[in-house]
Amino acid sequence: MSAPAVRWEIVPPPQERPPAYDILGLPFVDLDLPTAGRAQPPAAAGATAGEAAGAAGAVVARRLLRGDNLEVMRRLAADPAERFHLIYLDPPFGTGQSFQERVRRREGFEAEPAYEDRWPDLEAYLDWLRPRLEAARQLLAEHGSLVVHLDWRTVHHVKVLLDGLFGARAFVNEIVWLYNGGAVTPRAFSRKHDTLLWYVNGPEYTFRRLRRPYKANTQAVGRHSTYAREVRIDLDRGTPLTDWWDDIPTETGWAREVAYPTAKPKALLERLLRALTNPGDRVADFFAGSGTLAAACERLAAADGDGAGPRAWTLCDRSRAAWRTMLARLWRTGRAPYGVEWAGAPCAEPAPAEVQRVGDTVEVRLVAPDAVEGWSVGLGDEHAFWALWASDRGTGHRRESLQPAVRVRRRPGAGRLVVRILAVDGRWWWLVENGRA
Repeated sequence: MSAPAVRWEIVPPPQERPPAYDILGLPFVDLDLPTAGRAQPPAAAGATAGEAAGAAGAVVARRLLRGDNLEVMRRLAADPAERFHLIYLDPPFGTGQSFQERVRRREGFEAEPAYEDRWPDLEAYLDWLRPRLEAARQLLAEHGSLVVHLDWRTVHHVKVLLDGLFGARAFVNEIVWLYNGGAVTPRAFSRKHDTLLWYVNGPEYTFRRLRRPYKANTQAVGRHSTYAREVRIDLDRGTPLTDWWDDIPTETGWAREVAYPTAKPKALLERLLRALTNPGDRVADFFAGSGTLAAACERLAAADGDGAGPRAWTLCDRSRAAWRTMLARLWRTGRAPYGVEWAGAPCAEPAPAEVQRVGDTVEVRLVAPDAVEGWSVGLGDEHAFWALWASDRGTGHRRESLQPAVRVRRRPGAGRLVVRILAVDGRWWWLVENGRA
């Protein structure tokens, strides 16, 4: 389902402007895109962002889907072309907690719900998760992989569900991700690992053996002892990875890239992508949260080594906090156009923004900034958007505040101006210059 545009026109400024309406000091952006290593934005000749990206040889399918993931997955499953080589699911763990994000409001920060992880009992949790696992299986490509990320609370129960859904022979690995830090359990050994369950949809699944550097003592000795003999090893190649990952730390405190409460490190997702997919494959995360899968795909697209290269990613979440984090994160990566689809239509009310031409620039100003969660300006069309400037309320991790206006100069042939606005109450507007209704 595409996001229909809202028609608007750039209007000329009044003859006399009040002194308070001074554009001096506004944030300024040139809508002129660097081209090295990037897909091109839609040209003025009418090419869509997807067509432009395809013409540049980039992976076209980069998109965010907002809505309940069960509804979204069932809708996608109706299209045979919507199949993925890897689906990574990081659902709620059944912690009994309500997770929050600290968001800037006026002069301070307030806690805003990110997502609820409270269930009456284990059966209620499994009843909620079961249809989502079934829907994810329907979206797997032939020989595709499903990875479900959980912890000690529910992983054993969910493995039983997955064995029944895929068959026990489809289970490949129980990957244990170890980490440190956090609270110490007073009456038990501290629980410091998550579990990733890997299932496949056919015997010819993708698997690339990855290696990690040998430990210091092995490098110092330079050989490996095997009871009967000593075997010389190639220290430069490293040792093959096992299902025990203790070399990827969590991102905590100010080291975290995003402030989303349960964000996973990019290195974890990059390892999965390198090992279980090939460049050009389609991957998806239907519990997208902070958007780490997309961030890992974008970094891997510019990386080197085994498995490096672009992937086509699809993210889905319905949390406003997740969308704030994902949109800000994607703006910072700035690698390529991405599509945005909502479960509902854009708001039919007038958008809370004014657009006026001022000399050779365009000024976009929020009418009611207190009602706006975040907004961005860039190039695109009714379906895809390349953000070149963005502002949001910020979180406890990022100290920016919402900018109420921006001045834009667009170079000839750069494409159509797009303004995306997300309100505090969840309403949204997708404004395309001379857009088609």
